Amino acid sequence: MISAINIWAVSLVRYTAGIVKQRKDELEAMDRWTRKLMTAYHSLHPRADVDRLHVPTKEGGRGL
Repeated sequence: MISAINIWAVSLVRYTAGIVKQRKDELEAMDRWTRKLMTAYHSLHPRADVDRLHVPTKEGGRGL
């Protein structure tokens, strides 16, 4: 699931990052929405550490 998100969603955000000016609150809302969907589809536990979600897998994180 993390690989699919990294392939589709993250590439879309990176592509538009240089073109569209995104505010910090918009990025936080998108992160919250992603975590909410992951929780709904049982890819993320509701009480999981949010900070660890963005840490690379080599360092013990989820790699998003």
